[in-house]
Amino acid sequence: MIRIKSFRSLLLLAVVAVMVITLVGVTVPTAQAQGGETNYQPGTAVSTASGYAALAQRAAQNGIIRVIVSFGSAAYGQLAAVQAGQQRLANVLAISSNARVVREFTHTPAIVAELDQAAVIALANDPDVTAMQEDIPVPPSDLSSNNVIGASTVATGAWAQGYDGTGWAVVVLDTGAQSSHPFLSGKTITAAEACFSTTNGAYPSTTVCPNGQSTGGSGQPAQTGSGAGVNCPITTDGCAHGTHVSGIAVGKNYGGGPGYDGVARGASLIPIQVFSQFTGANCTNSGYSSPCAFSFNSDTIAALDYVYGTLSLSYNIASINMSLGGGQNTGYCDTDARKPVIDNLRNNRKIATVIAAGNNGYNNAISSPGCISSAVSVGATTDADAIASYSNRYANLSIYAPGSSVDSSVPNSTYANYNGTSMATPHVAGAWAVMKQKFPAASVSKILYVLRQKGPLIANTGGPVFSIPRLQLDKSLADFGNKDTVGIYRPSLNMFLLRNSNTTGVADINVSLAPHMDPNEYRDVPVVGDWNGDGIDTVGFYRRGRLSDGAGAGLFWLTDSNTAPQQDYYFVLGNPGDTPIVGDWNGDGKDTVGVFRPSNGLIYIKNNLTTGVADYTMVLGNPNDVGLAGNWDNDDPGTDSPGVFRPSLVRFYMTNQVCNCVIGADYTSVLGNPGDQGFVGDWNGDGRSGTGVYRTSNGITYLRNDPTTTGFSDYNLVYGIDGDYALAGHWSLFGPGAGSSTPSQVELAPTFVPKN
Repeated sequence: MIRIKSFRSLLLLAVVAVMVITLVGVTVPTAQAQGGETNYQPGTAVSTASGYAALAQRAAQNGIIRVIVSFGSAAYGQLAAVQAGQQRLANVLAISSNARVVREFTHTPAIVAELDQAAVIALANDPDVTAMQEDIPVPPSDLSSNNVIGASTVATGAWAQGYDGTGWAVVVLDTGAQSSHPFLSGKTITAAEACFSTTNGAYPSTTVCPNGQSTGGSGQPAQTGSGAGVNCPITTDGCAHGTHVSGIAVGKNYGGGPGYDGVARGASLIPIQVFSQFTGANCTNSGYSSPCAFSFNSDTIAALDYVYGTLSLSYNIASINMSLGGGQNTGYCDTDARKPVIDNLRNNRKIATVIAAGNNGYNNAISSPGCISSAVSVGATTDADAIASYSNRYANLSIYAPGSSVDSSVPNSTYANYNGTSMATPHVAGAWAVMKQKFPAASVSKILYVLRQKGPLIANTGGPVFSIPRLQLDKSLADFGNKDTVGIYRPSLNMFLLRNSNTTGVADINVSLAPHMDPNEYRDVPVVGDWNGDGIDTVGFYRRGRLSDGAGAGLFWLTDSNTAPQQDYYFVLGNPGDTPIVGDWNGDGKDTVGVFRPSNGLIYIKNNLTTGVADYTMVLGNPNDVGLAGNWDNDDPGTDSPGVFRPSLVRFYMTNQVCNCVIGADYTSVLGNPGDQGFVGDWNGDGRSGTGVYRTSNGITYLRNDPTTTGFSDYNLVYGIDGDYALAGHWSLFGPGAGSSTPSQVELAPTFVPKN
């Protein structure tokens, strides 16, 4: 067995001589970098001829290397096909007496094998092999912050809004956690604890699972149940890491405690230990004391598989925290063997895998596995919103969170102050549990979209120009999963009358706008939208033109406030007789406008609130239709697209596209009676626009949640009189109440006091 002399060398570029390796039937040149050296990073997945050549050279130098081999004949979770593919690759390895399969996975189409050069060459020529990745050990990535992100802010923070992650769990794949720590007391779901750790003489490594066992040959955990996820021995460098991370995510203050809480203080913890123990130069050459804790990539795959195939079927898991990794990636690393399980956790279980960006200070690269496109990658900032000097970042980074001088729990029931993207990551993993408490059905993409829309943008420093948002939980939560409610505009009073619930009753908010002209002279119609992206829909007018000659047509007059309206936007779009439509056409979180031309079915759409030509011109509908817009399919990131309502048929026609095109409807549905006003809104907070009609003859409004179906309404209410215009929007961040600034549930948060 070969011993790897230095983990530091594993994290740097391997430098080997320029050569040509002739594979069976294929000539494969090595990957070239400046100076003629091979540009290969151990631990990075390779899928090209040059990458396979570099991997074969590694095997030639070291004798035997441990490799994760991915194949394409089975998709993730196709159990029989995965097993068949694993068996076929095992047969291929019979070419070498030195090669052997050491681990298979239940759901992931891959094997872990010890390979010599001949075996690498054989697999590189196998048409079913999609990538190979050296299975090297990686180290950990190494709360005034709660006020920064808006978790604990008095009156308006996430906890004050009534959400702290209760009912949800955060899985922490790390060095284990001291569940008996007072800060984590009662937090751990003990039946869900697990340990994945490996004894391997080639590196060498020793399992740290309490029962002394290693991860099984089929990827099964070495140990499960109470105590399996306990922190590895505190005398091992790095073994305090998982307890610290867990406290940031879900810690809860107590009498005589530290005076602060974790982000999701109401959430549960599932600690999964995925590290192994190493000694000697393996540690010291990488800047760690001996013994130290590193994690094999294959153990993290096995653990993620276990979350997907076992734990997610029994527990409400919001997120998985992975504060580990290594390498330097300037783009997505989607050949990484961990991507299939991260994809399926995201798409099939709605669980976010939240991963640290790494602490090398790269200004245009991050570590793997955070560079996987379906992961949520997290960089670190200071509490003053400066990028932490150590934080990796690149243009594809998902989000920043505070990671500097973060105090949290460590083993032996004490506390310590750490820095790192490892500390930033659990802020986001905890925030996920808070968001899921409010909107349990939300997809990973939907939550990430909302989180990215509401935080301040942090500009990159010292490198390429890009900006990434920082986590701002309070504002994200306030604008998340909210239901649209009804309103009316009454021309006789020049008054918007808005309700905060879809029930019969009186108005909660009254808004009057001065520019409205005499309805006997001008055709002014109301519009509603979130013009500044703050989560509140506000009102405005569109002037269709003077009745006598069309003068003044196309004028939009919009305000950002329902309490102190003023002229915030004033611009022109359209011709006499056009009708306005409002939507978020580009997914930036802000509504802009368009017009529908009833004479010919043309729709003109703009992406900004200024006078100018349209960005898109579409044809949809017939003369005398009424234009509208919504998110009909709840796509991510949540862009709106146009539709029309045909009063004569009480039929809605909706398209999922925004384009320069002539287009047909993707969905149609019928609701109401001839003469009803059609309008749309998200009535149940699922992110999808539903349909509605207002019957002016009796003031009854009918609402349906699914815009694609025809049938009875889901809700009906009495609100309005003949001559009113029907409206829909989210009028207040807190409810119920007439625009109250005080939330219905208020829990004062303790003042954060940094621990010295």
